[in-house]
Amino acid sequence: MVTAPQTLAIRTFGMEDQQAFAAGSGDRNPMHMDALAARRTQMGQPVVHGMHAFLWALDALAGVEGAPVFAALRCQFLKPMYLGEPLEAVLVSCTPELAKLEVRAGGSAVIKATVRANAPAAGAPSPLPPAVAADQPWDVLDMGHMAGRSGAVAAPALGAAPLFPQLAKAIGTERVEGLALLSTIVGMRCPGLHSIFAALTITLTEPEPGTVVGWAVEGVDTRFRSVNLKVWGAGLAGELEALLRWPPTEQLRADAVRASVTAGEFEGVRALVVGGSRGLGALCARILAAGGAQVALTYARGEAEAQAVAADIGTAGGRAQAMALDVEHPVGPQLADLPFAPSHLFHFATGPIFGRHDGLFDARAFARFNRFYVEGFAETVEACRAHGGGPLRVFYPSSVAVAERPRDMTEYAMAKAAGELLCEDLDRWADGAKVVVRRLPRLLTDQTAVTAPAAVGDSLAVMLEAVRATCGSGQT
Repeated sequence: MVTAPQTLAIRTFGMEDQQAFAAGSGDRNPMHMDALAARRTQMGQPVVHGMHAFLWALDALAGVEGAPVFAALRCQFLKPMYLGEPLEAVLVSCTPELAKLEVRAGGSAVIKATVRANAPAAGAPSPLPPAVAADQPWDVLDMGHMAGRSGAVAAPALGAAPLFPQLAKAIGTERVEGLALLSTIVGMRCPGLHSIFAALTITLTEPEPGTVVGWAVEGVDTRFRSVNLKVWGAGLAGELEALLRWPPTEQLRADAVRASVTAGEFEGVRALVVGGSRGLGALCARILAAGGAQVALTYARGEAEAQAVAADIGTAGGRAQAMALDVEHPVGPQLADLPFAPSHLFHFATGPIFGRHDGLFDARAFARFNRFYVEGFAETVEACRAHGGGPLRVFYPSSVAVAERPRDMTEYAMAKAAGELLCEDLDRWADGAKVVVRRLPRLLTDQTAVTAPAAVGDSLAVMLEAVRATCGSGQT
């Protein structure tokens, strides 16, 4: 019997672990496998498969003397888990009838689970539909296409059981591979590409021949973008809960932006748009180019996205080119080959904003925000001034979070407030510099498009006003 929390295992997941679980389960959702695609999710970077971490914790529990026989499982996936961070499998309490497990990151629970020795009797299993191989491409569904869907998934030939040997010994290879297939059902079939696995409740039943798990949608709640599924097969029966994320946000294209911009109103402007490959930075670049500005837009990782924005601007008759710049590294050398001496700087560089928050204050999160919004910004200003393009006009996008202080955004708000203070002093002491700061309201971007509805402002109207204020345009 365990009455006090006990650490069973500690592990740091890397991309090789992601690939191994994807090969064994069939869940190759880009939020786990593709850093460029994952940065356009609300998590902002690749996350560990929730089922992978859960099965790892169950595998550790299977080796504990006195642990209950695995008959029923309940798991809640509370927060994302990121590659490269230590995860801790913790046995919170344990009796022969019930074990409570947590997976923790930074001391906070990211998964909570229970294992019971007794389970209600499962009804007769439903016939399994024809199975889809786990290596099929993911489905892309919206809320209007969830109700009534059903199917079945077959385990890959490789299977996931070898990754969890103690658990396979305890409950059987078929059940382990069936549990891994739950990740594939959610991440590849329904909701599919834009999914989040929220919870599962599973009873272990008599295994059937073959490793196939059937699924059927039981309910859909459009208010919360949630879907409940019944699953059965491979010695399992139960329910899954999943959420549908909003897809990546597409800003207006250059030809649509032109209708709101007066021809030539930004003529003579030589603008460096840092972080111009997507989101508000890409919209700003399109606004500037529509008004006749010459634009250099930067990217840290998304070269193809940046080149697509530049090409879109060019097709609409504007002038833009893409170049690499990562403000997490010294900026000056990276801007040595700027195509022009900038007259204007628009600084949209950012990392993930809404990552998991651990504790009252996360020093590492603050240091990273500070690098983007203070140190990297200051270095970019200095690099632009060093090119000698005359008095520099700067736009700094701050946030209403500085005043409103949303929960779990202290470090972000602190770094933006520090950036505002730096802007005040640049405006006062940098010869000829003019800095425009706007505390932007919540606007629709990849990172703000959450599962729950949220009020957002008109991105074009907000950014057009900011660009005109920075460029000294008389338009209203």
